[in-house]
Amino acid sequence: FVDGHREPFTAVAQPQITMGRQASDPNTATAHIDLEPYSAFDKGVSRMHLTIRRVAKGFDVEDLDSANGTFVNGFSLAPHAPHQLKNGDELRLGDLRMHVYFLAETEVAER
Repeated sequence: FVDGHREPFTAVAQPQITMGRQASDPNTATAHIDLEPYSAFDKGVSRMHLTIRRVAKGFDVEDLDSANGTFVNGFSLAPHAPHQLKNGDELRLGDLRMHVYFLAETEVAER
């Protein structure tokens, strides 16, 4: 959920996604979320701001050397240093705030 917006956006991080304020490049296999509809330029979001990657323990976020930084729950991330994301974390890209929620896949036991 992006602060100030009622509707969430969804993304599948298989194996990773990037976020920023540019349209996705059809020549790459990496999915990209364009945050421009959320006033990303005015809030200091870089064109290629961060990556969210699926890892064995869950999800990691990594700042891509953005101009105005990436923060998790107020903690500033060092560029290119993965940081574990947890359900409900506040993610801030420059001044663009959002809360991250994960939907887990569930397996039905065979009888």
